[in-house]
Amino acid sequence: MADKPYPIPWLEEDTTVIVEEMLNDPTSKRWSECLDFVRERVRIQARNIPQDVREDIVQDVMVQITRSLHTFQHNCSLTTWIFLIVKSRVIDKYREITRITKISVLSTDFLKSNEENEHSSPLILHVSRTAEEVFMIRESIRQIVAAIQEYLSTHANAERNRKILHMVLDEGHTLKEAAIAAGCSAAVAGYVVRSAQMYIRKKLRE
Repeated sequence: MADKPYPIPWLEEDTTVIVEEMLNDPTSKRWSECLDFVRERVRIQARNIPQDVREDIVQDVMVQITRSLHTFQHNCSLTTWIFLIVKSRVIDKYREITRITKISVLSTDFLKSNEENEHSSPLILHVSRTAEEVFMIRESIRQIVAAIQEYLSTHANAERNRKILHMVLDEGHTLKEAAIAAGCSAAVAGYVVRSAQMYIRKKLRE
């Protein structure tokens, strides 16, 4: 069954005004409209990816939009610009899933049994590199958890923000669901998630 056409936002509006409003007001309804559009494009582009992972892509795209919107030059429509970001993030996620899946199928026992002979054959060298990738992923997770804790401890409304981040990032709930549970608007929940992800990325680059 074919998807129903999703209405493209802002077709009859001045996107210069919309961009300015989004840049000046993180709680503007334009962000909610943008989120709805992004979520729909991700649903279409990443239909073979699990729902919880698709939501990760949505949040990544929103972070990228938040970080890069001030550079938008109006050389194309705003929706086209957003679509290109979605497409890029979906491709990145497919690659990440493929890489992690390859890592996960290697058991710890298999890695240990080959550790002593890691220089004896091309196969063992490949396993050694994969084990290093596993370590790097675990280290990244540790750094992300530490960054989240630091974000919560340095921003107001820590308990509310903790609930929002846990529901959206860990459990895969929508911003609307997290907002209801946390007692705030979806726009505020979206701002918390975007600002936390920007904070995490900044910490990981340090």
